[in-house]
Parts: sequence; structure tokens; C-alpha cells
Amino acid sequence: MAEMFDRQIDRWQLLADRVKDELTEVQKALVQATARRNEMAAEAAKLRQMKAQYLEDLAAQQQQDHSIETTSHLRRFLVHLDDTLAAVDQQIQELDKAKRQVEQRYRVLYQEHSKFEALRHRVEQRKDSHEKRAEQRQQDLLNVQRFSRVDRP
Repeated sequence: MAEMFDRQIDRWQLLADRVKDELTEVQKALVQATARRNEMAAEAAKLRQMKAQYLEDLAAQQQQDHSIETTSHLRRFLVHLDDTLAAVDQQIQELDKAKRQVEQRYRVLYQEHSKFEALRHRVEQRKDSHEKRAEQRQQDLLNVQRFSRVDRP
């Protein structure tokens, strides 16, 4: 009977270990996705700051005597910045979507790992209970044998 419990414990532990390995990999992917998303958000913030500065430069240029060539160069650059910002925002959205998928996978794996750990723990408790009952039966048997020896003259 103890062997059966040990096999069950080993099986649940093996499954928990497999899921834990995958859980570790998914956790690494989640950290990488978060880092990449933060990098892209920082890049977008830099581009927005650059755009604001160039808008100020354009406004200042238009208030002064200005050349059409400089103004059109600034406007073309601002259009380019807008296109770049749109592309970066699109990438951020894609990264957010990918991150949500990784988070979902992490939750599923974590639940699965917790389930296997709980099942292993439950079998260990059943094994302990079984061993204690067997030990108690053995102790009771020894007590009966001692008692029956004491009664005999």
C-alpha cells in the first residue's frame, strides 16, 4: 500500500516539476515582454518629446522672418515623426497583446502547478494517515499480546 502512495506522490511530483519548468520559461518570457514594452514606451515618450520640441521650433520659425525651405523641412520632419510615433504605438499595442497572452499562459500553468502540488500533498496526507493507522493497529496488537501474557499464571 505504501508503494502505491509513493508512486502517486512521484507521479504528481513529476507532473508538478514539468509544469514548473514550463512556468519558469513563461515567467522569463513575461519579464522579457514587459522589458520590451517598457523600452518601446520609453522610445515613444522620447519621440513625443522630440515632436513637441520641433513644434515649438516650427512655431518660433513661423513668427520670425523665415525661409520656406526651413519651414517645409521642419514640417516634413514632423510628418515623419508622426508616422514613426504611429508605428511605435502599433508595436506597443502588439506587445501588450502578446504580453496578455503570456500572462494568460502563466496563470493557466500556475493553476496547473498548484493543482498538482495540492494532489501530491493530499496523497502524502493519505499516506501518513494510512501509516499512522497501521502503526496504531500494530501497537494495539502488541498491547493485546502483552495483556494476554499478563493474565496467564
